[in-house]
Amino acid sequence: MKKLYTILAIAAVAAVGCAKTEVVSTPDVKIGYQVANYSTQTKADDGGFLKEMEAFSIAAADAMFKSVAFINADNGNGGQEAPARFYAAATDQVETIKYASNQWAPAGADYYWPKSPNSDIDFFSWFDLTETADTHVANATFSSPTYTLAWTADRTIALKDNVMYADPVWKQKKNTKPATYHKDGVTEGVPTLFHHALAQVRFQFKQKTMSKVDTKNTSNSTFWVVKVKNITIPANTLKKNGTLSLTAAKDATNWTVPAHNIWGAAASAAYWATADIFLANAVSSTGIELTSVAQTFSKTDQMADEYITVLPQQIGDAFLLNFDIEIETKYGTTAGGAGSATHVSTETIHVKDFANGGAIVNNSGIQLNLMTAIGSYWQMNKKYTYLFNIDPATTTILYDPAVEDWATDVNHTQEIPNA
Repeated sequence: MKKLYTILAIAAVAAVGCAKTEVVSTPDVKIGYQVANYSTQTKADDGGFLKEMEAFSIAAADAMFKSVAFINADNGNGGQEAPARFYAAATDQVETIKYASNQWAPAGADYYWPKSPNSDIDFFSWFDLTETADTHVANATFSSPTYTLAWTADRTIALKDNVMYADPVWKQKKNTKPATYHKDGVTEGVPTLFHHALAQVRFQFKQKTMSKVDTKNTSNSTFWVVKVKNITIPANTLKKNGTLSLTAAKDATNWTVPAHNIWGAAASAAYWATADIFLANAVSSTGIELTSVAQTFSKTDQMADEYITVLPQQIGDAFLLNFDIEIETKYGTTAGGAGSATHVSTETIHVKDFANGGAIVNNSGIQLNLMTAIGSYWQMNKKYTYLFNIDPATTTILYDPAVEDWATDVNHTQEIPNA
């Protein structure tokens, strides 16, 4: 009887031990991602990132970006090993992060958070419109004590293009729920906040004075019909391809970007012709008729609001904008408008022959880098609008250049994850 009691007691202890092991066993936790661009985020728009993809005809099911991660593993002696690339299952250890079932997740394999409390992971991500699931045009590398995210091969920029880089994400140990992110179904993961690495530019023209009432006979007015034509910029002045390298010391708040946010120029840089940037009839003698509302002369099939995408670069002294202005003067009844007025005269004036009225005009054209409101650089993450206001009544050209953040035409401030 005593022997039977002993066996039962041992069995009971074993059962308790198994139950206890099941309770304390730590389940593997998959790594997820929270993705946004730098503008204010809401539940409705997924932080703007998916909406930006839609602007490039990329459906949510096809949206993706690339990521490289480095694990700082527990060395067993109270410290950590040197950073080692983490996505071992991925080609070149660059993982594609895709959007599916209302959440972002690695496309190549499931990855899990390290179980040791002394291990953590650093994440570096980017988006490039030219990439597919199988191509890697950029890469993140580590050489003590600096991380580098770089487009090392010449990257040729198209008129409709997009390149973005995310803030570094340091020392992640598990999925978190930062207050910055509020997407239904995606409440946990690596906070991935993108910034644009290219710039956008557009040129606008509008007519300041459309008509003037005759002071001696108020029933009649003088009308002006203005066309801008023969628009040109010199060849080989607009850089089209280059390289980008961002660096960050470990635990830095953000990447260190190039001086003036300018990409390095490629040795064999390509250039756009004028006809690539402006509407065809604007670069010909046909011209485009102006109105009091700005007419945008960049390609209508390009970016939203007719911006073109450009490589961030310095605007040299040789970047000169030239155009002719055709002014038709008409006279007729005020009520009848220009359509029923009688033609009086037509003259064509080159931009350099206008009274400049504050515009930066010399014998060779308008020198854009002297527009001090914008400066001599097209920088990453910015949109530049060059507005030329032509007044036929006084034959003057006034300009109103503006620079804004790319995403929303408004400057935004937002907490940087892991700052």
